[in-house]
Amino acid sequence: MPSSLSSVERAVYDKMMEEAYVEILIRLMSVEDSKQHGKFDQFTYWIFRTLFRHFEDAFLPIFLPHLTRLVSSKDEHQHRCAAEILSGIVRGSKRWPYKKLLHMWDVVTPLLKTALANLSTESLADWGVFAQFANEGDARRNFPLIKIFFELPRTDTSFQSSSRLYVLQSAFFGSFDWRRKELHTKILDLMKDRIEEPYRDRVAWTLSNLFRNEIHLPTTNQSIQQTPRLVDFLTEYYDKIKALLLPPNHLNHLNHLNYLNHLIPGQGEPAMAIFKTLVKMISQTVILSLSFGPPQLQWFLPLLLRFENDSRDEELRNDCLTALACLSQIALSLPEIEEMLTQVETVVGDQTGNVPWRDRVLALGHLQTVVFNNFFTIKSNSDWVQRVHRLAVQNLENESLEVRETASVTLAGLVQCGFISLEKSFLDQFFRKSTTKYRLGEEKSAKALLTRHAGILGLTAYISAFPYSVAIHTPDILVILSGHVNDPQPINQTVSNAIKDFRRTHLDNWSEHKKLFSEDQLERLTDLLVSPTYYA
Repeated sequence: MPSSLSSVERAVYDKMMEEAYVEILIRLMSVEDSKQHGKFDQFTYWIFRTLFRHFEDAFLPIFLPHLTRLVSSKDEHQHRCAAEILSGIVRGSKRWPYKKLLHMWDVVTPLLKTALANLSTESLADWGVFAQFANEGDARRNFPLIKIFFELPRTDTSFQSSSRLYVLQSAFFGSFDWRRKELHTKILDLMKDRIEEPYRDRVAWTLSNLFRNEIHLPTTNQSIQQTPRLVDFLTEYYDKIKALLLPPNHLNHLNHLNYLNHLIPGQGEPAMAIFKTLVKMISQTVILSLSFGPPQLQWFLPLLLRFENDSRDEELRNDCLTALACLSQIALSLPEIEEMLTQVETVVGDQTGNVPWRDRVLALGHLQTVVFNNFFTIKSNSDWVQRVHRLAVQNLENESLEVRETASVTLAGLVQCGFISLEKSFLDQFFRKSTTKYRLGEEKSAKALLTRHAGILGLTAYISAFPYSVAIHTPDILVILSGHVNDPQPINQTVSNAIKDFRRTHLDNWSEHKKLFSEDQLERLTDLLVSPTYYA
């Protein structure tokens, strides 16, 4: 090679062959760079890529001792320097002769294994960039590098395994990941083997990236499959965790996981570990997805509602809340909406008493948010509109006060946005229920008061749906409510709150609004809105 070099190439070659010069160069590159804040320098990477592409492996023996020292260190800046040089070597060897390429991998492979074993929090990002740059191009040419990335020893600590997964993720999902379908299947098998591990954030992120490019076309039953199928994965693992959805009465006597282990020996803790990983994966999958998700994502809705209320695990609770927020605020396909309504009906419409009231409250709030974000799609199907309406109205008579109040708020929101309209026939039902007779002390009085309260809640929902205007039936409803201010709790409190809210929202334009009331209605309403003054 030296005989075929030009004068400029000769000068570069001679300088880079001087060990003293290379030692000074490495020392300079591995010091802290305050301007770059110690980040991976792409300019340095391009320099070494050009050097090793042009001069092939001529400089490899000179740099090898320095690279061995750099990757054996724990210092962030020395690892950054090693990552920049090694990425240049790997990418610069693209057109080397085959024998030189084999020799390069023989000497570089131990260096990379040592570097991955010595990863730290500070150097992790640098090796992530290295993996992204070094693994560009044909995966077959980079097979030795890919083989290194797939090594996840069981003896590693959680941080080491999480760090190795980060490097693996950077290598395959940074660029051209759609070309590596066969390798994605291998990564999926690796993640299945690690799905119960404590570094579930990294496992979940890797899984969501695997399924990111699975595109579901809304007008067909087929998908553009460039990755493993998300449907198959969800189906497989839903069967393993659905036992977590136990009736809540068991939890009063036994710990949840202990009870699971009692039912299915050895499956309680693994099922919970899998569920924690899947919860993180669901939210990330929804965020990263390029199209509609599969309906099977909605299968996990009852589980998310159940464990969002689990005060024993704050992290799981927050993860469930995040997943619910993601699922409720995206555009859903027609099959997804159908499955969502089915799952909400299993929670809200349960008659066995196995669903706690907190689950029902969350389900009603989730339903309302989904309707708001998929308004026209759901509105176009009359059957869906009736099902949503029925879910809200039926829960006005739930035994739990919190569920009844949430159902009233949900009904008011659906009326306010125009999703459903409370016709006179519906209001008449509430009128009849609000006049249900009761006698305190009798066994049937509790049921009668529940029906009476449901009617009042339906009427107050109508008033709440028009906060800054007076709808056609509002005066009549207010007059009816005025007759219930002395009813037993919680009816009188519901009436009092409704009247206070009406006064607060209509106070500014009351001079115009009161023209819509008759004299008798206005007199009765004034008695409620204006507190009497007592003089000593």
